[in-house]
Amino acid sequence: MFRWHGRNYWQPSARVPVSTWDCTSRTTIREAFALGEQDAIAALHGGRLRVE
Repeated sequence: MFRWHGRNYWQPSARVPVSTWDCTSRTTIREAFALGEQDAIAALHGGRLRVE
């Protein structure tokens, strides 16, 4: 996570595994979602995020 121009950004821990941002059945959007989910869980467990 980083802050730039007054905004907070969350950078993925790995390259997003999609070949295109097309949500058809041939894309790997589920893998991209899973990466975000894993990053969020790691951030919660590591104390970088908190639920309020």
